[in-house]
Amino acid sequence: MKGISIDDNNKRYLSYQIKWFGIYIGVGLFLSILLPFPLSLFAYLAVFLIINFVRTRLRLKKMGISMRSLFKQSSSILDSSRHTTVRYYCMSCGKEHREIACPNCGSKMKRIG
Repeated sequence: MKGISIDDNNKRYLSYQIKWFGIYIGVGLFLSILLPFPLSLFAYLAVFLIINFVRTRLRLKKMGISMRSLFKQSSSILDSSRHTTVRYYCMSCGKEHREIACPNCGSKMKRIG
């Protein structure tokens, strides 16, 4: 049985994950020592969300994508999908319908057009 081969990309990815895992554990330990229990939990959740936001922003920046353009694209996709309606056509007789079976011939085969 062969072992798992670890190439440079896998090593880099694993070290990246271990680095961020260490940062999360370090922040959690620091906050739990610094603050009493209920406050440390809420503070850690807030820091966790901020760190994830920063991490996502850094990864997107590395790929050449800005957060603003990402949100503009998603909103434009949502806007365009609201105005288009899907049309179903029976493959046997060609009648447009929205039912499961064609009201004209009873066939359940349909295509989107």
